[in-house]
Amino acid sequence: MSLVSLPSTMRRSFTFALVLGLGSMAGCTALMDAIEGKSAADADEEEADPEAVDAARRDAIRFISDVVAQHGVGGDTDRSHVTLGPRVYARILERDPTFETLGTRVRVSAPGRRGPPRTSSECSDQQCEEYLKAEGLRATLRPYAAAEFRTPTDDERQDMDEWAPKTLPDSALPLMAVLDGDRMAFYVSGGTVMWFELMSREAGRPEQSGARRGAGAKINVKRTLQSLQCVKLTGVDLGGSDEEFDRNTDSSAMAEGVARVMKALDDVLYEQKSTAQGPWSLHVTFGLLGILHIDAPPKADVEASVAPAVGERMAGQALYSEQAVLSLKLDVALRPCAE
Repeated sequence: MSLVSLPSTMRRSFTFALVLGLGSMAGCTALMDAIEGKSAADADEEEADPEAVDAARRDAIRFISDVVAQHGVGGDTDRSHVTLGPRVYARILERDPTFETLGTRVRVSAPGRRGPPRTSSECSDQQCEEYLKAEGLRATLRPYAAAEFRTPTDDERQDMDEWAPKTLPDSALPLMAVLDGDRMAFYVSGGTVMWFELMSREAGRPEQSGARRGAGAKINVKRTLQSLQCVKLTGVDLGGSDEEFDRNTDSSAMAEGVARVMKALDDVLYEQKSTAQGPWSLHVTFGLLGILHIDAPPKADVEASVAPAVGERMAGQALYSEQAVLSLKLDVALRPCAE
């Protein structure tokens, strides 16, 4: 949807979100802006037995190793039912869209969280053989074979219990795998992993929408856009419906993300001492992992390396989508960079 095609009230809301970091974006509402706390466990719950935790850690590592080695459900361990959380499912789909055809898709909701249910996935019985050999699942789990495993904090356990199936056995033990700031949560029972989920990078804090995750320190959107020397933002086209952006993004964070992309573009143009002028555009694709790709149409006075350089600087940053891979087009006006 083009910004100029929006009704005046929606255009105004988007402009406030983009320039001031306020309001709603093109009619979208902020996602999950009210998160209610929930007890992760009963107050009188006893601490897990250290030996049991150590055994669960070994079981989780063996599960990851077997999946990476494509052992499927083979061996003497029952792996006939595995459930994924919605965040790790979205990441796997970004790497391997064919994974959507495997297992059974399920819709999950967390108490106290606004917004529609999220999509997740599970396998059972014969499904699990092919499911656990999927390339996207293997690639996502592979790094965590070298992770540090520990018991989760109370806040982490709260987040886990909001999304974990209520049908997990009472014997299931929670584990947190930490690797270079990334975290994967596991529930282990019966010698194997029953459920796992990707957690946000900031330990001990409630989950926010994917649009806020990894955004870094807040910036002044208006001041950032006004400070650009080589380029000016003239419009934004959303590559999808308002409803799709509303489900998957946060308006204020989107405004910050657009400002960050514009700043990176300005920096690249300035470093190249660009003399380009006139209209141009950037096409930005992003998902759960942040910005995935940036490209642009050719322009005679713009170096072909500009868009790839901006994409490299912003990869995995700035703009985030909870589940769907989204895109937008940034219309800009180029001007010769000031000396």
